[in-house]
Amino acid sequence: MPAITVSTAIFLGIQAIIVRFVYREAATQSRFSPLLAAICSLVVAIGAVFLLNSLLVVLLIQAIAIGLYRLGGARTTPAPQ
Repeated sequence: MPAITVSTAIFLGIQAIIVRFVYREAATQSRFSPLLAAICSLVVAIGAVFLLNSLLVVLLIQAIAIGLYRLGGARTTPAPQ
């Protein structure tokens, strides 16, 4: 079980940024419920911390997922003319 330390506060701050990103992306793509997507991403991240017992691994996985999402989104946008 992860200990509650300063790193927990930092982790929650980073999660707030990630949740805001998920909410913004879901809202711009007109998804059914951006708020639900944001809450789910937070709950899954916190659950993953307890399962994996590591903050850094969860942050690394999220960083890779966001990076892949951004790369995929960059390919689908039309080129400026």
